Amino acid sequence: MSHKALLLRLSAMGDVTIAAAAVEMLHRHGFEVYLVTYKPFEQLFACDSRVKSVYALNRPPSRSEILSLVNELRTLKLDLAFDIHRKPLTALLLKLSGAHRKYSYSKRTLERRMAVWFHKKIEFVPVAELYQRPIRKALGLGDDEFYRPRLLPCDRNLQLPENYVVIAPGAAYETRVWPHFGELCRMIREKMGFTVVVVGTEAELAPRKTISECMMARSGASLIDMTGRTDVKGLVSLISGAAGFVGNDSGPMHIADALGVPTVAIFGPTIPEFGFKPIGERSRTVELDLKCRPCSLHGEKPCRFHDKHCLYDIDAERVFDTLENLLENLMDQHSKRRS
Repeated sequence: MSHKALLLRLSAMGDVTIAAAAVEMLHRHGFEVYLVTYKPFEQLFACDSRVKSVYALNRPPSRSEILSLVNELRTLKLDLAFDIHRKPLTALLLKLSGAHRKYSYSKRTLERRMAVWFHKKIEFVPVAELYQRPIRKALGLGDDEFYRPRLLPCDRNLQLPENYVVIAPGAAYETRVWPHFGELCRMIREKMGFTVVVVGTEAELAPRKTISECMMARSGASLIDMTGRTDVKGLVSLISGAAGFVGNDSGPMHIADALGVPTVAIFGPTIPEFGFKPIGERSRTVELDLKCRPCSLHGEKPCRFHDKHCLYDIDAERVFDTLENLLENLMDQHSKRRS
């Protein structure tokens, strides 16, 4: 009989993507994995054979929806349950899950708040590591066993060129949006010859601004606007076929990293040491060392200096050079392996 484990992570897109590391660890040790999350994040695992079932809740869920879920979880006769969100609802679901053993993870909230309040340097610990610690404890595993987040995309049915770079200009908060994506887009089209695919939601202003500015490119490859034209499942498939990806500290950035796509992540009011730095071998971060960083836990607060130097002072050329060097190094490595 297979052992059964439950993971509770309701949101957001990037955090649920990182939860794929916990899925991997449990799967490697023979567990049937069950996941509870909010809609539409279940689509991240739409074609993932490692996950037995995903329970997708409305946000917020109704009382009857919660009761129905609890009844279903209890029928599974779970061996283990892990709360890797630590919210009132996930704590309740953990308690009522009927699992034989229950665990919660540590958020490092105090360390992160110290970094915000006193700009105290903190150690970089990947959120993926925090998610896996209670699993290691439950299974008696060594501290050296660690898995990176890894998403398994569905088949790509999108009609896109062979070589394209995805740009995701949006973020959960406008204060985390780098303002020079339009210029970067023009540079990629003119200097690298890659088609640029812009993704985002229709409600976001940043993708529309990027597309408008990128249209001014004098020459080069084409520009494709996929803003609002994909669901989460389609976004994963789209990014999986990209030659490269550039984005803010955002959900699509974590998707690209978990797909192994060469990724450049731009950090402004938040810092990589909060644990959300992309950790793939093909990923790089761009940031400025400023005394005012970080200014809030999630980068949601307005800049107290009203100028957002942490983002405005990162010029497009620096981000372009980071992407170009990353892709050139990967091509060199590929050539050496073939020879």
